[in-house]
Amino acid sequence: MLRYSRHARRRMTGRRISEREVEEAWTDRHVMSQEPGEARRSGDVLIIRSTLRSGRRLKVIVAADDERFVITVADQDEEDQ
Repeated sequence: MLRYSRHARRRMTGRRISEREVEEAWTDRHVMSQEPGEARRSGDVLIIRSTLRSGRRLKVIVAADDERFVITVADQDEEDQ
């Protein structure tokens, strides 16, 4: 079971991304990279990129030390525009 930050919940609502979609992306990850934390964050993050069965491409950012904690979520196609 994934846990979501308030920020992630707001982004999911605004971008019409469901928990089911996030869980699918988290489970069926295609690309994962690690980035060091920034001054405003306390730790490193993992960036998970996945194409869902529906064809939607999601980016899920989780805490590196707790992969089940979702920090934020984005639709990669919207970001590319």
